[in-house]
Amino acid sequence: MDDIPHPGMRKLIDFQAIMFGGSGLTVGDDVRGRLFDERLKSGEFAKSGLQDVAANLMENIRRLLAHGQLPSSVFNYGRRYEAVYAKFFAEPARTTVEGCSEEQVRHFQAHERTWQWILGREQHPTDIGAVTFGNDVAGFAAVPEPVPYLEEQKRKQIAAFAGSIVIEAWTLFESLSEDLWEAALNFHPTVLGNLKGKARFTFDDLQRNGFDVRNKMGTILKRQKDVGFRTLWDIRDSYSLAFSVQAAPIEAVLDDKTLKYAAAVRNLLIHKRGVIDQEFCNQTSGIPDIPEFDPNGPPIVFPISGELCAKLTDSRRASACWLVNAVHAWIIGHPENLPTLPESENCGESTPESSGQTPS
Repeated sequence: MDDIPHPGMRKLIDFQAIMFGGSGLTVGDDVRGRLFDERLKSGEFAKSGLQDVAANLMENIRRLLAHGQLPSSVFNYGRRYEAVYAKFFAEPARTTVEGCSEEQVRHFQAHERTWQWILGREQHPTDIGAVTFGNDVAGFAAVPEPVPYLEEQKRKQIAAFAGSIVIEAWTLFESLSEDLWEAALNFHPTVLGNLKGKARFTFDDLQRNGFDVRNKMGTILKRQKDVGFRTLWDIRDSYSLAFSVQAAPIEAVLDDKTLKYAAAVRNLLIHKRGVIDQEFCNQTSGIPDIPEFDPNGPPIVFPISGELCAKLTDSRRASACWLVNAVHAWIIGHPENLPTLPESENCGESTPESSGQTPS
């Protein structure tokens, strides 16, 4: 028997990977992700002032997953639509139209009544879609189109879908990093609010907050020019300013190579139409399987496969959860009413290296 897979199978599997992006399937035994879930469900994050931030992150993860599941929902809607249309088309024509055959009239009739079904005025109970599998939906990518133009259009649509998932996943991490930083400083202003001695308040800041800045340190300081959350490099610098003591676990999350890769791909898609340049190559240095860049050669659009989409998306979900865990552990390990621990002491959250784990 021939073991060579059918050429359509690779496309099918690749499309499935996009739909499962953000589910965590590529991360493997994600201990710290499970720890995040446990802490969120138990309310443990409330002890560090991060419960609302963690809950918002989980809601954004659910939204990301719902985005990936949209093709399945559209597929099932299409199946229901065809079933309803076929039912109404099978009914005899209720009238005649000059110049139209009975079949044409039945089409008009079916179209009209199907719209009534869409608007909720016609009932058509069905359990169609209850046994739909991922292969059924992903078959869209595998089935050959009748003309090359349609095949190219489909390829572009799938690539755009993968790119949108990658961009949304980065937005999830970016917004989490800002909200988390702000909440941490609001809850623990004594050390974190110092920003390595660079913290500055204006009279307007004080007046805007009624001269009471308790529990508002992060909200005020995130407006400083040294603080930013729009790039991974800005995020790293902002966390370095605040978490200047015993921050190895936090730094380990923000220095993860896959997170850097995800940030570089997102920037390429958003700002450079996906065209590879030297800056992208510099940002992804040391990461395997990056297309070769020739500054004198023709432009190369970065190819986003479904497998890579899932990997980058999962990495951002995991990194977001890990960052919340690390900041929570830092705050719990540094109570406001106790002196700062010496640099040599651990703040309670093991680094990926010390725990034997490598962030995905």
